[in-house]
Amino acid sequence: MIRISDGDISSLPDIAALVERAFPAEYGEGWNASQLRSMMSLRHVRSYVAHRDHDLVGFAIVRTILEECEILLIAVDPDSRREGIATGLLAQLTSEAKAMSVTRLFLEMREGNAAEALYTAHGFRPVGRRTDYYRGPTGLRYDAITFADIVGQ
Repeated sequence: MIRISDGDISSLPDIAALVERAFPAEYGEGWNASQLRSMMSLRHVRSYVAHRDHDLVGFAIVRTILEECEILLIAVDPDSRREGIATGLLAQLTSEAKAMSVTRLFLEMREGNAAEALYTAHGFRPVGRRTDYYRGPTGLRYDAITFADIVGQ
């Protein structure tokens, strides 16, 4: 059974390890431990963690300012994908966003990322593009697509 709860800075080592497993280095999407620590320490940033027993199998990090919430990073362990974990994380953060009077959710993802099907199934629609936003270790660049969802619709 999957349990979703609030994360905190004590979750950082497990989140950093999951980032290594979940984001292929070739695309430059994953964050390092220092970037995660910096972001998770900010006042308007919140994290959600998904555990199976004692193992972290997914997480989401979001930033909420006024009526907008941005999903900064969301990941599920590759061995646990297609089990509804990302859907559970999205449901939890959306529910809490509604309670905080958030009206729009945003996220950015690499063009061609298989997660696009998940986001569109949950109401996200493309609203913009950032050319050459992601840079892999070999120097190849990839566009990011910005998605938005109106909360409550």
